Amino acid sequence: MRLPRGQQRPGEGSFGVVAHSAGGVVATELARLAAGRVAAVLGVAAVIPASGGSFASSLPFPNKVVRPLILRVAGTRPPESVIRKGLAAGLDEETVQRLIADLEPEPVKYFTTRTTGHDAMRAVPLKKYVVTTNDAELTVSMQRGYAGRLGASGVTEIASAHLPMITNSAEVIAAAQDLAESHPTV
Repeated sequence: MRLPRGQQRPGEGSFGVVAHSAGGVVATELARLAAGRVAAVLGVAAVIPASGGSFASSLPFPNKVVRPLILRVAGTRPPESVIRKGLAAGLDEETVQRLIADLEPEPVKYFTTRTTGHDAMRAVPLKKYVVTTNDAELTVSMQRGYAGRLGASGVTEIASAHLPMITNSAEVIAAAQDLAESHPTV
């Protein structure tokens, strides 16, 4: 049977998403834009906005109010001292230097635009979350809240700072493999 242009059979062309940090916002919108095709989402210290929320609005008070103002005035590239303390925590000096040199600031809208894909995210069949327990960017309780918003069926804890894909890559790979094995069409 031939399907109308743009339509796919269930499971055809499906894929999984690994979302890190602000990538949780992207995953939420991707679930909407590719409705029915996103088979699984693994949030890794990912900010999952509430329905109609943005990255900034997902932060605790007063950050949800202050952060957008700071971004509009100072831009989205944090000072080196802030990068070292948060994002680069736990990394060796060579990697920190490379991170600082290569960091490209995102547009302010990336952090302030409200999402509309929360309902579509509910339809994703398999969702899991990795909590980074030594994270200076997102506390464990914040991450657990984002895991709840995601509707994660499982939470894995990794003793890592904010970039576990660098410091604990084997554990992140294992979490992604576990997700893929739980949903064989991914």
